[in-house]
Amino acid sequence: MPGSATREKALQAALELFGRKGYDRVSMNDIAEAVGIRAPSLYKHFAGKEALFAATAPYVRERYQALWQDAANAQAVLEREVRGPGALSAERLELATMPWVMAELEDGAGFRAFAGQVAEGLDWLWDRPLTLYERFFSRLMERQAVKRADAHTMALEYLAPILHLIDLADRDSSRRATAEEDIRKHVRQFCRAFAVKERSPASGGVRSLFRR
Repeated sequence: MPGSATREKALQAALELFGRKGYDRVSMNDIAEAVGIRAPSLYKHFAGKEALFAATAPYVRERYQALWQDAANAQAVLEREVRGPGALSAERLELATMPWVMAELEDGAGFRAFAGQVAEGLDWLWDRPLTLYERFFSRLMERQAVKRADAHTMALEYLAPILHLIDLADRDSSRRATAEEDIRKHVRQFCRAFAVKERSPASGGVRSLFRR
């Protein structure tokens, strides 16, 4: 995103504070303190709280656009490596998922809550990742890496627990470490349930024998 690091930190702090306290209960001094600067320095970047608030919507859109593009790129890397039964492992699925999960968990408490109010929240926080994973699982089905099923439902089953755990951690920062571990467990369990296992030559031979 264009602009200084101070400006970006101010936008992140504003979203967190607005989410936790509400817009009316947050001052420019509060935001400056959260960033670690004096209020006059904050006014070099924003004319006032209204201007800062107006800048949060495009910031959220750009932030999530970059987040989901990075997730799509990670999926593309996995897809190039995963072809055929037995090719999808929990480790590979984690590598394609955890970077965006960790980015979400690292946001301060209240960031997602307020982000959802200022920039088509359901679109960026739910609809786009759901579409992203629906297409991802559909392509994995074509590669015979996951079981044939309804891709939309599979994406729901995969994403809903992850986003729920992120929301819990967002409301209570003490849950962050637990949420991360629970998400990793979910990814591993999902892979065990849906990844197509490689068939051994021996078992294939027995089936062929009985078919004769």
